Amino acid sequence: MMKIQYYMLQNKAFCIFFLTMITSCNLKTPLFTEIDPLKSGIDFINVVEDNEKVNILDYLYFYNGGGVAAGDINNDGLIDLFFVSNLEENKLYLNKGDFKFHDISEKAKIKGKSSWNTGVSMVDINNDGWLDIYVCSVVGIHGFVGHNELYINQQDGTFKEQASSYGLAIQNYSTSSAFFDYDKDGDLDMYLLNHGIHNTSNFFGVERRDSYNEMSSDKFYKNENGQFIDVTMETNLFGGEVGYGLAVCINDINSDGWDDIYVSNDFFEDDYLYINQKNGSFKEQSHKYLSQTSQFSMGNDISDINHDGLVDIITLDMLPEDEKVLKNSLGEINYNSLVRRKSLGYNYQFPRNHLQINTGVDKFFEIGLFSGISATDWSWAPVFADFDNDGYKDLVISNGIYRRPNDADYIKYVSSEQIRTKINNTRLVDNLALEKMPRGDVSNYFFKGNKDLLFDNVSDVWVNQKPGLSNGVVSADLDNDGDQDLVFNNFNSSATVLKNNSNNNNFLKIELIGDDKNHFGIGTKIYAYANNGKLFYEQLHTTRGFLSSFPHEINIGLGQSKLDSLLIVWPDKKEQHLYEFPQNNMLLLDYKNATTALTKPHSKKSQLFTKHYFNKLSHLNTEKSFPEFNREKLMPYGVTQEGSPIAVADVNNDGKDDVFFGASKGIAASLFISSKNNFTKSSRTLFESEKQYEDVDAIFRDIDNDGDLDLFIVSGGGEYQGNSKYSRDRVYLNDGEGSFSKNTEVLPQYYHNGSVVVSDDFDNDGDEDFFVGSRSVTNSFGKMPESYLLVNENGRLTIDSDQPLSDCGMVTDALLFDFDNDNDKDLIVVSEWSEVKAYINNNGTFVNYTKNIFSDTPKGLWQSVEIFDIDKDGINEIVVGNVGLNSKFSASDLNPLKMYVFDFDENGQTESIVAVAKEDNYYTIDSKDKLQSQMPELIRKKFNSYNDISGKTVSDIFGYSILNKADLHLVNELQSGYFKMIDNKYKFFPFPSEFQWGPISNIKKLLIRGIPHIIITGSKSDLPPYQGLWISQKGFLIESLDKYSQLHENGLEIIHKELTDIETMTINKRSFLMTGISNEKIEFYNYNKTE
Repeated sequence: MMKIQYYMLQNKAFCIFFLTMITSCNLKTPLFTEIDPLKSGIDFINVVEDNEKVNILDYLYFYNGGGVAAGDINNDGLIDLFFVSNLEENKLYLNKGDFKFHDISEKAKIKGKSSWNTGVSMVDINNDGWLDIYVCSVVGIHGFVGHNELYINQQDGTFKEQASSYGLAIQNYSTSSAFFDYDKDGDLDMYLLNHGIHNTSNFFGVERRDSYNEMSSDKFYKNENGQFIDVTMETNLFGGEVGYGLAVCINDINSDGWDDIYVSNDFFEDDYLYINQKNGSFKEQSHKYLSQTSQFSMGNDISDINHDGLVDIITLDMLPEDEKVLKNSLGEINYNSLVRRKSLGYNYQFPRNHLQINTGVDKFFEIGLFSGISATDWSWAPVFADFDNDGYKDLVISNGIYRRPNDADYIKYVSSEQIRTKINNTRLVDNLALEKMPRGDVSNYFFKGNKDLLFDNVSDVWVNQKPGLSNGVVSADLDNDGDQDLVFNNFNSSATVLKNNSNNNNFLKIELIGDDKNHFGIGTKIYAYANNGKLFYEQLHTTRGFLSSFPHEINIGLGQSKLDSLLIVWPDKKEQHLYEFPQNNMLLLDYKNATTALTKPHSKKSQLFTKHYFNKLSHLNTEKSFPEFNREKLMPYGVTQEGSPIAVADVNNDGKDDVFFGASKGIAASLFISSKNNFTKSSRTLFESEKQYEDVDAIFRDIDNDGDLDLFIVSGGGEYQGNSKYSRDRVYLNDGEGSFSKNTEVLPQYYHNGSVVVSDDFDNDGDEDFFVGSRSVTNSFGKMPESYLLVNENGRLTIDSDQPLSDCGMVTDALLFDFDNDNDKDLIVVSEWSEVKAYINNNGTFVNYTKNIFSDTPKGLWQSVEIFDIDKDGINEIVVGNVGLNSKFSASDLNPLKMYVFDFDENGQTESIVAVAKEDNYYTIDSKDKLQSQMPELIRKKFNSYNDISGKTVSDIFGYSILNKADLHLVNELQSGYFKMIDNKYKFFPFPSEFQWGPISNIKKLLIRGIPHIIITGSKSDLPPYQGLWISQKGFLIESLDKYSQLHENGLEIIHKELTDIETMTINKRSFLMTGISNEKIEFYNYNKTE
């Protein structure tokens, strides 16, 4: 057995006993206690005051603050602290134990000589086993002089500045640095994060990324025998003219054994995700991996937060939680700008915190809204760590800005030509302008993590704090008791040190001794396996958060779990396997005990679905964007990109499935007739002449009762309105051999924005009748459309208006099911802003039986429905798709989501005002600018400034008398789930939380090896920028509630894609799944291959 060294933490048993007793006596004891500066001896203050030479009007990052570094600089086993001062002297404090620190800045000679300092890294740059300090500076603008400074540890409590000797005396607009071994030569190289200059001339397309700028370009320096050589061009980094780098983090993001780089960029530029190409270069692949990012990306952190061995990413922005601050801040991009940015080559960006969950297939799901961490105001540094050691990562976010430059009334004031000139010239300070910029003191956020990735805001529970201004922050075990303490570098106030009081859970601390080129083992991976099957994964990197450097150690909270083994993977892929080691201690691991890799590479799992190509079966599922948010600016979501349908039937009676792909405006529908192993396109001329229609659903049924299958197509898409011919459904009659002709006499004359059609012989007279659902009233979102029951009379369909089916609401899906077991088909209809409805069929007459069938009738934004025995008890459940919990909507029985529909400004056009509850008050989801764009006279007349409307409830804005006149629609359930029969009535049960990351708009039943399954998936991108994208639904293949898997694990490639329809077909006894992806060709997957 390998020899390892153990360092027992002092008095550990006594500490656990003592703190356990405290906890049992006083459950309200905060997790963190602030240490008074008089006790700690840490008297550092980052003093930054506006002055005539430079201020935020000249330098937009004037209030960004400084970093903090934590590391044991004298190798005494205690973590010491270094604080960066922007304008004054940096300070270094030696940890003397018991939260007492000694200022050794003068002796250590680390105060610095540069004018403006930013980030800091502690790194053993010369591999002597002693940590050195590298401080970044901004040089060359606003009179800032100096260079990045490297302090080499002299091993006697002093340092010597030697940046020039190492090639690191860089004079750029530097933000931060990260040291890691990018080329696997054993030594540490450096990524230098710089930032661009804010100039309106930089707002161009992505080609400006290749315009190299010596001062603002990020740089890469290769370590060549202790000399750092600029290899920026060779590494393939972007040029940097438009890069506004605020944070950089290193990790093996795609788990290929090579470290990658994540860069947070401010403003319009995308975040950069540089994937290591293993040849000395990187490839920027953020668009491939990420569906969307923060818009004004600040700090970031990378950590495995869901115990799957894959690292996840958080980026911060500055979306306020407080309603008054929110409505008084600018930042949300408008719809037209979003479209334009996308056309210029930028990724989707939205101004809120983003939490990206790694799938392991080079894609991330974004779930910041679902997790409850999206809005934390002007946020700088995120820190993932298990602060209470319960086995789940928690999150701390530093917050606050001295003055808010995005205050809407301030921006309105400085928009005058005179003030704009002063800002652009960066010469004069206008004290009036600065006074108009309000303070931005905000409390730091503390979130407790759990197994469902739902973070609880415990900011008022875990710590006693006041609003303030915190920038850089690190977590570190300052007192060696096994939990993570916190240190904040504050702006214009004393640094904060928080002692962690949690010691009653298991933990493991690990320190590493690497090889002679990487003494502290940077880049080493730890896989800790618990006896309950739980995996704890960490990789050692120290540049994290914002401007800061973390200790060279790994801390793992275990809760009540106990570890049974450790796998240590060193940067050169050598390994250690440990099976016996004490816990609740420090474990020191030495590279010299590593062996060559023992772990076998994972064999690729055989996938259920394999992609298949038909030579002559091809259809481009085009979905053109329509500017519906310009037509109705207050729509909470779009209805014009519902996607083209797929319909399958044997239309020529040859025993083989044929396929119809519906039209999208400007793109003709296609009908393919199967023959042996391929397909032939049919009725080409007919469908080409009909391509201005937008098809949303289609079914093959024998409408004229002549023994063959005709085609019924529902028209919709929301682009056409009124009595447009393109708002009419169509019927195409079959000649019996698979050729179709349009018949305008079959259907009655009705116009709608349709959604769904289902068919059966409802009145039992021997022919097919139809229910056609309507999605919305075009150009009047929120008005309830009319749906139609079409009764077949000798091949002609007539509207049966004497039925309750006309008033089904904003219908999204429907299906047939015999609820009352009387051998005729009843109807389930799902719609938005409504409950799921059930209609019993009594000889062709439908009766609303919803209250008789359901014990509870939650109102949702229901998207889809299917009948399936999901709990395998022999009784079918009603599976229903909703929009999920990863949106800015919130809804409950106590505080439902509300939509008021009324002509508020009396101009003949109805508006839909959607309101959400915050602290029992209701506020519009829309900003003043958005409300005013739709109702200019009403809003402008009542609210002259942003401050006038900020913090106002929906009743404050419109008045109770007007709201009482409006149609009010409610939603109290946003989760997808199923209705289960209990005591002869259906009761709703939500799916597990991982199903709620996005909408479920498609549910498809299929047999896999003879066993019934359903596929559920969904996404939505036609949304106002307020919402972002609803594109993080994992997608599942479900056999039962206890047996399901993600679609990508089974071979379906639909992550980040907008799935519009899904169907199955059988060709020569082979089963195929078809997926309609917006703006991509239809894809085919073979399954049941063993049958």
